[in-house]
Order: sequence, then C-alpha cells, then structure tokens
Amino acid sequence: MAKKHKSFKLHTKQNEMGVVMFSLLAGVIGVIIGGFLMFSETGQQVLGAVAP
Repeated sequence: MAKKHKSFKLHTKQNEMGVVMFSLLAGVIGVIIGGFLMFSETGQQVLGAVAP
C-alpha cells in the first residue's frame, strides 16, 4: 500500500515538472514568434490582415 502511494506521488511530481517545462517552452516559443512578427515586415502585414 505504502509502495503504491510512493510511486503515485513520484508520478504526480513528474507530471508537475512536465507541465512546468511545457509552460516555459510555450512561453519561449510565443516570445520568439511574437518578436519575429513584431520586427519583420511580413509579420506586420500578417498582423494587419488578421487584426481589424
């Protein structure tokens, strides 16, 4: 019983780490894409077409 609980706790911690890493990665990718769109002329044209 205790062994099962311990493995479950470890699994939960791994999931939390995965979520944190995914969030950081998504944030970095978002910043890179956002910066590229902001500074490139084609990006500004795309934003102009998408945004009203």
